[in-house]
Amino acid sequence: MCGRYASSRRPEDLVETFGIEKWEPEETLAPDWNVAPTKEVWAVLERPLKDAGTPRPVRQLRALRWGLVPSWAKTPEGAARMINARAETVDEKPSFKRAFRSRRCILPADGYYEWVTGVSERDLEVEGKKKRPRKQPYFVTPPTAPSSRWPDSTSSGGTAPCPTGTPPPGGSPAR
Repeated sequence: MCGRYASSRRPEDLVETFGIEKWEPEETLAPDWNVAPTKEVWAVLERPLKDAGTPRPVRQLRALRWGLVPSWAKTPEGAARMINARAETVDEKPSFKRAFRSRRCILPADGYYEWVTGVSERDLEVEGKKKRPRKQPYFVTPPTAPSSRWPDSTSSGGTAPCPTGTPPPGGSPAR
């Protein structure tokens, strides 16, 4: 998955689609056809409720900030750089390892964007006539819900950051 996706489904629809047990109806996010890193996004996660008195995980719909702030980071600014984790190494990389093991979630998406450099643009770049070629965005569907994970701490805005997981080239995640 690339660095942009679309998320326009209403929370009520997500509650039904993902079998959500808990969500705050007053918490809303506007539809966004150009979700960029560090924006707030809907996330489906399972975890025990704080004051429930039982350790049973409850499926929740929450607004989280897209990106991962590693535990050693002093500020949340680095979240924009850490939005994707390779499926084949997510359990090994220090940035993602801890969150991958215990804080997985999914990010409901209508589709995502991939950018392709046209052949003529690429040729101009190779010849040294253009430093930065134009790219054509393509919207990839059907609707998807990429995997993610969230860290222990929340960002200063009160929402936790979350990056997306990406499958290996030509395949789907093994986990």
